Amino acid sequence: MKTAQRQKKLLEILTYSENYMTVQSLADTFTVSKRTIHNDIAQLENQGIEFEKKPSAGLKLKNRKEARFVEHMDKYRPEQRRKQLMKELLFYENRITFQSASACYMVGVSSIIADIHYIKEHILNDATVSLIGDENGTRLTGTEIEWQKALISFNEYLIASENLTFTDDAMLALFKEFYDTDIITACYTTIQALDDFNIYIAAQHYLINLFNVMIVLCHRLRKGYHHKIIHNAFYSDQIMAMMYYLIGDDLLRILKKDLNITYEDGDIYFLSMYLSANRIMLNSSLHRRANPFKHIVENLIERMSNCVDVDLTQDQDLFYNLCLHLEPMIYRLKNRIYITNPMLFEIKQQYHLMFDLTWMIMDSIRTTLGVTLTEDEVGFLMLHFQNALEKKKKSKRILVVCPNGITTSELIANRIRSVLPPLDIIEAASIDTINSFELRSIDFIVSTIPLKSLDKPVVVVSMLINDSDIQRIEELYKKKLSIPKEADVRFIEIPQYLHEKNIYINDGKITKDEIIHQVCMGLNKEGCVDAHFETSVWEREQKGGTDIAVGGAIPHGAVSTVRKTQLALWINKEPVKWSKYRVKVIVFFALNSEDTAKTKVILEEAFSLIKTKEMIEKLSSMKNKKAVIKYIFGGSRFD
Repeated sequence: MKTAQRQKKLLEILTYSENYMTVQSLADTFTVSKRTIHNDIAQLENQGIEFEKKPSAGLKLKNRKEARFVEHMDKYRPEQRRKQLMKELLFYENRITFQSASACYMVGVSSIIADIHYIKEHILNDATVSLIGDENGTRLTGTEIEWQKALISFNEYLIASENLTFTDDAMLALFKEFYDTDIITACYTTIQALDDFNIYIAAQHYLINLFNVMIVLCHRLRKGYHHKIIHNAFYSDQIMAMMYYLIGDDLLRILKKDLNITYEDGDIYFLSMYLSANRIMLNSSLHRRANPFKHIVENLIERMSNCVDVDLTQDQDLFYNLCLHLEPMIYRLKNRIYITNPMLFEIKQQYHLMFDLTWMIMDSIRTTLGVTLTEDEVGFLMLHFQNALEKKKKSKRILVVCPNGITTSELIANRIRSVLPPLDIIEAASIDTINSFELRSIDFIVSTIPLKSLDKPVVVVSMLINDSDIQRIEELYKKKLSIPKEADVRFIEIPQYLHEKNIYINDGKITKDEIIHQVCMGLNKEGCVDAHFETSVWEREQKGGTDIAVGGAIPHGAVSTVRKTQLALWINKEPVKWSKYRVKVIVFFALNSEDTAKTKVILEEAFSLIKTKEMIEKLSSMKNKKAVIKYIFGGSRFD
């Protein structure tokens, strides 16, 4: 019998013996020498076990029924031993050896190996940290998100093993063995008070999930660890989770005050993803008090409904969410409290049209609100409208897959965007990552290789996607998804609003300032805009660029400064530095409030002039206005 096993058995014998036992009798029981028993007793004393010794009579355990001794014995049970091993590995981030663990828990090395295997099978998984073993021992390794997911998984294991609910006092006691008491108390109290913050929990079992995530996050924040924003799922899913970003920020702000911790954008984003997954939402009941922005919200929804030609006025969730969102947003802006939207770039890239529409309808009432908008705030606000549209299934989702990696997939995706309605969501993925995506929400897939065993329509295209490929994509779209008829028509509204005198072609070098001034002066002289339009264009540019990576821009001014809806087109042979990118084609958009019902159509058509590199290069190669007019109003999509 090995030392650890013998010492464990020795303790068991002494536990159930009320009388003194001699060293000789114990040595006979284990068939070892008296010296061996004396050594075992000494080692147990070093671990805090106390013995009562009496000459000639022998020894017995002192206070064998006290809680401390029961706890010491408890650690030798397999389930408790595994918890302690996880504490060493996951909480203390220590390296352990089979030999040291065997001696500590008084079991054989094979038992420790079985424990490690159990931990790998029942607690750790592909999304968590990994166990790494070498000559120096066994340890855990992984990214911060993998560490936190491992802690979350461990908590779920603890809760399941005890069959606990959120209201059980035993749950708090269970977590206190592993987490600081003040973290447990602060997280529990915050969740209990969610109703006071107009936050609604869809079901009680989600409370445990949120509590679990919050104590793990606070535990790691106290240790100085922070999340990085890593995009490893559909951009559209990650973007829509940003609806919960402000809720996450509020919750962490409360915990920061109580726990004296600091957090970063990545930490808010991590929490917001779990808020989304656990159906934590703004409470749709406003019975506590009257909301002063109800009429403004009704006006915003009506304007957006007109812009996208979809009736959103009956969507009560949208109405209440906007009411609850608008009040703190206006408070922030009036008090110059500026928040950062960490996915603003992705929002503008994936939902460029919806972002611009939201900006314009908000810009039309900014005087009423008495605030100056920021792109970050508009990005958050847009999510509510986009979510409402997706509930009505007005946006289709297409996945583009290529074995050569995400870059090639993006090139194909950009070409597809040029032929499908701009409210659609087109994602790119590599063949290696497709299995990590949730494909139930995808309408169809475009791939450069055949894909088998996927319960989704697949269009196989060439690597250099050609007109024949585009035609087959459009045919599948029409057949499966009922493509709107107007999507096949090139320009319906632009001929009314883009006049020849407002088309500019420039061969030489020029600056952004000069272009904006010249175009705005021309529109003002024509009577389309007032003298403040140019100032409002600059205000919009200063809050965030209107340019896109392919080399185009759509600057626009405040609706209140526009007398008559009008477009202007500037084509420059040499790229001009705009905000973030160098551009060749600039479409100026001046919208009058009386034409809001046509906003989406006009903006869609204007955006189609700059949305692809092919279009940018085609327009910038035009030598005169006549060629431009013929191409836009009389040419085919591609020559």
